[in-house]
Amino acid sequence: MSNTISTIEIKTQMKGSAAGTLGWFKDLIDDSELVIRKTRTGIPGMFLHEKHNYNNEERKENEGNTFLCCPASGTPDDEGYNRIKINGIKYIYVIASTPNYADDFSFTSFPITPKCRESIENFINEAVAKFAAWYEVQ
Repeated sequence: MSNTISTIEIKTQMKGSAAGTLGWFKDLIDDSELVIRKTRTGIPGMFLHEKHNYNNEERKENEGNTFLCCPASGTPDDEGYNRIKINGIKYIYVIASTPNYADDFSFTSFPITPKCRESIENFINEAVAKFAAWYEVQ
């Protein structure tokens, strides 16, 4: 058996904001804002609102919102979400990515790179902390 070493050259032609990459997430955040609005059940929750759609048209207030977190209800509706307790209050929040799974439980259904996952997880953790601080004073 020979110990031959082969070299393979790879040329990357996807740059910038390919879905699921760190560039995609940065572009998304640059065109978004955090908003607190009613969830489907009527309680307040935090969402990421994308200001523009793929055609660069401005989105309405009720369009382009990705659920991030809200107080836990203690009902089966909480199933599938991550949970955290902050100052005695339980919150549910999305996970970074679950390809081919219900979008409600995850930030994105795209497969994501490890660096993108790390950035999304940090972003979600910061959003939950900000929401909890807001919720505690209401």
